[in-house]
Amino acid sequence: MDRREGCKRGYFWETCSSDIKEFIYNLNKGIKIIDDNYVGFYIHGSLAMGGFNPKNSDIDVLVITNKSVEMEDKTNLALFLLKHSNSPYQLK
Repeated sequence: MDRREGCKRGYFWETCSSDIKEFIYNLNKGIKIIDDNYVGFYIHGSLAMGGFNPKNSDIDVLVITNKSVEMEDKTNLALFLLKHSNSPYQLK
């Protein structure tokens, strides 16, 4: 499918609003609480594939680490993500 076809159904990362981009940038900064282990942060799902609808889509992200995340870091990361989920977008 041509990327322009997806734009008819929703937004891509490239075409989404500055509010969504700011939310993602701030989320990425906060996720770096797992500093020693942090490798990357990737957008996944509808925002990556062009079907994102700000009124009813969630935001899917993948966090890549060098090794298994310690329990304390998992807890801190989960609390951080829960705090930001639904504010204004649900996170998965």
